[in-house]
Amino acid sequence: MSRIDELIEKLCPDGVEFLDLGRVMTPEFGTRITKSKHSGTKFPVYGGGGESFRTDSFNREDDFVISRFAMSETCVRKVSGKFWLLDSGFTFNVDENLVLKDYLAYYLFNNQPQIYACTSQGAQRNLKTKQFLMFRIPVPPLEVQREIVRILDAFTELEAELEAELEAELEARKKQYEYYHHLLIDSSNDSRTLPLGTVAAYSKERVDSV
Repeated sequence: MSRIDELIEKLCPDGVEFLDLGRVMTPEFGTRITKSKHSGTKFPVYGGGGESFRTDSFNREDDFVISRFAMSETCVRKVSGKFWLLDSGFTFNVDENLVLKDYLAYYLFNNQPQIYACTSQGAQRNLKTKQFLMFRIPVPPLEVQREIVRILDAFTELEAELEAELEAELEARKKQYEYYHHLLIDSSNDSRTLPLGTVAAYSKERVDSV
């Protein structure tokens, strides 16, 4: 039995309570600014997607952002550092007596298809906020939430380490390839560059595979 199972059996033997999102969180919508009036160099400006431009003020720092307008299926993300959030996205505050912010963020990350399903049908998919806030989530005791967050943090850190190692390995292989490519092909390595016609001849005859 895992530590989480033990805690659930001890703290909520009759099962985990489910609550509406609107009961445990409050959306904090971003503020619209324009590139023509607020362009700068210091902080990135985000809406529902990637960086739009940069500005010299910020209204968020190290927070979770949920898309609101022109949504894609990837609609929840963590933004590190200081940034300006437009009104096409929102962050959220939580009732700390009921839920941990990191626990809720992990849950939302892992349920992005269900969030995307709370959008209007059409060319531009916009979040139906009222429907989204009626989305029901499991709310175990805070001690259980802390253990879940601890485990997921460890997996996230391990995943980041593996990705970094893979990138380093790919970079090493790329350099190795470039080295041998230079060694074998570069005409400066006492090799001769010959026209293709001197080593091969064109033929209309069919060549059978071996």
